[in-house]
Amino acid sequence: MSFWDRHRANRGLLLLGAAAIACSLLLLNFYFYERDSLVARRDAGFREVTEAVSVLQKQNDLKQFTARIQKSVASDSSAAEGQLLHIVQDWQQRAGADGASFERVGMSKQSGFVLLTFNVSVSGNMPALAAFLYQAETASIPLRVENVQMHPKTAGGEDLQLHLQISTLYRPSAKRVAPNAADAEVARGPG
Repeated sequence: MSFWDRHRANRGLLLLGAAAIACSLLLLNFYFYERDSLVARRDAGFREVTEAVSVLQKQNDLKQFTARIQKSVASDSSAAEGQLLHIVQDWQQRAGADGASFERVGMSKQSGFVLLTFNVSVSGNMPALAAFLYQAETASIPLRVENVQMHPKTAGGEDLQLHLQISTLYRPSAKRVAPNAADAEVARGPG
């Protein structure tokens, strides 16, 4: 074999090797591209599943919260008033206050609920009244503290008087025909 024949054969082998390397690189690039694409789709699917599980968990938590709220919302005004009376007495005992009293001062309908407004008064020292107010703000029943006033019960004394305006609500049942006498009296107003 002559020099030029060997040179052509080596050049052919060299070109064939370069073509094989180029094909290998193209195949490797394609492999890594497809692999990255599959990994990205897998991660996106995992995120979607995680988000769906999170949404389902939030939905379940909301259902449980709604069920707890449904249990705490009274179905008539006397039940709502009784519920508030018991909880105010409980707050008074736990706070160490005394002389708790309340009076219903208003009633209005809002979004399928009836809103009852009460004036609540309680006496005691500053820590007792602070504990009472904290319990009102973190109550387990649906209520809103709308107005708070505090003043000394006696001149120069440590005893204070706390006045709150609290609203609670109830959902009237559909089978209810006529309001009870207390509701009718509040609806008519003073007079």
